[in-house]
Amino acid sequence: MFDIEKDLDPFADDTDMMQHDEHTESEREWTRMAEQFTNAGYREGITAGKESALQNSFDEGFAETGAPLGRQLGYLRGLVNGVLAYLESTHYPTSSTPEENNVSLVNDTLGISEQLSRMQFATLVPLDEEAFKHAREHGDVRDYSEEAERRRNVALELDQSRQRLKVILEKLGLGYLDFAEPTVV
Repeated sequence: MFDIEKDLDPFADDTDMMQHDEHTESEREWTRMAEQFTNAGYREGITAGKESALQNSFDEGFAETGAPLGRQLGYLRGLVNGVLAYLESTHYPTSSTPEENNVSLVNDTLGISEQLSRMQFATLVPLDEEAFKHAREHGDVRDYSEEAERRRNVALELDQSRQRLKVILEKLGLGYLDFAEPTVV
């Protein structure tokens, strides 16, 4: 209610007015804090959801592609290095093996080793067609055909290395040590 004496008197008690201002200020502060917590919770929820989805995708990719492919490439590299160590050891060449044949086998094995060491895991992994389709749906106009071709070429190189290694092992009388073939595009 309007009180002329109180409202016009500059020395009147402002306790009621101050209490009203403090109440309004505390409501504004409470609203601001509630909005901050809501926004922070929303952001944390989105982050947790993304991390969960990323972790699941990583686990799936690692189990289905990464670990088997990495293990198989590592196996080939190790096998080639073992053959090189054998060829360069004092136990080889045998008296029945001509020296020039030994040099040829060492050179072939070194060539395979160099070829395998240049291969990068990222180029052996098949392209994620689903991801590229999704990117195209959202305006990505990049052409991935060159990358797909490059990966096919790397896969062919890997297969050629495997076949050349098989021939070397057969020449040494070791036979081809069987292992699961990498799944490469």
